[in-house]
Amino acid sequence: MYFNQIKTFLFLSLYILVLCFSACVDNERLQEQRWKAEYDAKNREKKAREEKALKLTLKGHNAPVKQVTFTPDGTNIISSAGSKALGEINIWDVQTGSLRSSYKLNKSFDKIAFSPDGKTCALIVGNNIELFEIGTNQSPRIIKLTPPLHAVSLSFSPDGSLIAAAVTKYPNTSDGAPYRYDDFSVQIWDTQSGNKKANTSSAKWGGFVVDFSPDGKVIGTNSDKNVILWESTDAKMTSILKGRELTGLNPNGQSIPPLNTALKFLPDNRSVIVGDYQGGLRKYDISSGKSEYISNESLSSPGTIQTISTSSDGKWFASDSRDEIQIFQITSGNAKIIFTLKSEISTDFYSLCLSPDGKYIAAGLDDKTIKVWETAALQNKE
Repeated sequence: MYFNQIKTFLFLSLYILVLCFSACVDNERLQEQRWKAEYDAKNREKKAREEKALKLTLKGHNAPVKQVTFTPDGTNIISSAGSKALGEINIWDVQTGSLRSSYKLNKSFDKIAFSPDGKTCALIVGNNIELFEIGTNQSPRIIKLTPPLHAVSLSFSPDGSLIAAAVTKYPNTSDGAPYRYDDFSVQIWDTQSGNKKANTSSAKWGGFVVDFSPDGKVIGTNSDKNVILWESTDAKMTSILKGRELTGLNPNGQSIPPLNTALKFLPDNRSVIVGDYQGGLRKYDISSGKSEYISNESLSSPGTIQTISTSSDGKWFASDSRDEIQIFQITSGNAKIIFTLKSEISTDFYSLCLSPDGKYIAAGLDDKTIKVWETAALQNKE
């Protein structure tokens, strides 16, 4: 009898355990289903917002769109695309999406930059910089980089009177990387006369990104994990904004610096935003040198930050990697991400630009199109 009681007890205990286990499994399954339903609902809502915010899809280029910019009044978009044999510039109406004019360059170029007023274009062609007035038949003004150097980045001063070029002796490397990260300098040229105004000292590890401050007094360049600031009048170094430490080893066992790949001054002249090759974003206070992370390797597939663009009032900025665009709103000096745009499968973002008033964001894609979204429509109103 005692043995039967033990058997009954064990049977009941096992039965209870089975019931508890089944209940736990059911609860986990239900929880997973709830999470999946919430995730799917958020994705549907996000996709619906993105589709509603998409204002224009511009088609008309013959190659991937490498550069987009808004005119100062925000009414037009200037875009450039280029193949090995032919480059072109298109001007689009922001409201209607119509192509207002198109210019064939009849030459290939490595990089392109537009003056702040949208009237002048600068091309990197071989060892030269070519400047020409958009919409005219004038011959380009040619700036010869001496000694023979290769420019990798261009930036116009706010008034368009100067152009700064990050230059190097090494156009590429044997391992397939686009540029060598040593022996860089910045040359500053007068856009009208073509005369060199100043030349910075050589900077090791970087220098392939250059940008003027909004008041035109300072030029910023990257240098591995740091940002170097130079006076625009005489190219004297004014300060170094310290970045983070080395992050790992390459296949050869060498330390890998967290290379800064994009930078942009905010319109307040007090701050600069820097993006790196791991998808991180950092905001520096220029006077104190202190910095804070805005987004640290937060991209779903961490990728190199290619471009940073700001609105003219400094309330908005955006950054892009090949497969994501992140849009931020700045309130009381604090940046908050409001939306992330994902590229379609097998389609990459190549460039982006915010309109001066921050109402629109335009992106150039490798499928030869330009997409324009309304930033307000991307915000979550909750």
